[in-house]
Amino acid sequence: MRRLSIVLLMSLILVVGMSFMVGAMGPGFGFCCDEGDFAKIEQFGKYNDATIVQTGQCYGPDYCLGEWFTAPGNNMAMITQHGKGHDAVITQTGAMNFASVRSDGKDQEVTIRQEGRYQMALVNSHGYRNDARVVQKGAKNFAAICQGGAKNDALIRQLGTKDVAMISQHGYRNDATIVQH
Repeated sequence: MRRLSIVLLMSLILVVGMSFMVGAMGPGFGFCCDEGDFAKIEQFGKYNDATIVQTGQCYGPDYCLGEWFTAPGNNMAMITQHGKGHDAVITQTGAMNFASVRSDGKDQEVTIRQEGRYQMALVNSHGYRNDARVVQKGAKNFAAICQGGAKNDALIRQLGTKDVAMISQHGYRNDATIVQH
């Protein structure tokens, strides 16, 4: 009987421990739990518009935000636009998010806003009225903008520490700004 009680107690401890790790206890208990979301928009044709908003969540104290482990976020957003009047917005909150915008064609305009750490933003736009903005708040973020053709403009503003930013522009009215704090 005693052995059965010990086995049941150990099983209960295991189940409760695992529940804390995956956030099954809900808000206010133990660890963060947001496995992340995936969103992809692909547009072909004329008057393109696209918006993706993803938010990471953390229910629990700050100590659960370990360097690589159980951090809220883990979102992935990708926008691909072919064709005419592009416009793209990605907004992500949390940690370890990835955002990518690729637009080929005519009136590009891209905005990516990320808040958290270990963020990655990639912008690749070709042809005509290039515009791109990436604003990242947090630490250890990476952003890259590559523009080809026509009326280029690019801004990467990173408000954090240990951030990396790159801008590459080809053609006509180049303009580039990288601000890191």
